[in-house]
Amino acid sequence: MKQKGQPQRHRRIWILLCLLLLVPFASEAQDWKERINHLWTEESIQTPTAACQMYAVRTIPPLFRGSISGRSCLIKAITAGRHGDRALAGSWLRAGYCGNKKVRQEIAQAGDAAVDYTVKKFGPLVP
Repeated sequence: MKQKGQPQRHRRIWILLCLLLLVPFASEAQDWKERINHLWTEESIQTPTAACQMYAVRTIPPLFRGSISGRSCLIKAITAGRHGDRALAGSWLRAGYCGNKKVRQEIAQAGDAAVDYTVKKFGPLVP
């Protein structure tokens, strides 16, 4: 014999299960924003790895990150984004993490959202 509240209970369990499955995706979606925020605070030029010294940013001819700071990469991304070159802006955002392939992939997956976020949040701080 079914109890009166049992369908409600099953429904609540399904809703809870769905929410629990979405939590990892929500936290991953925010990771790239935290990474971009970190670039703003990285003012010092860290000793570049060999990968950073040769990290090419998509331009013709290619530009190499070399030994500029993550913040400089962010500023270059903002400038490119303002001029409508979203691909170049994304390349500069990824160049900020030239030594970390996983982070570059996170930013690449965010795509235009990463460029929009960067220009909106930090654009007013850059002349």
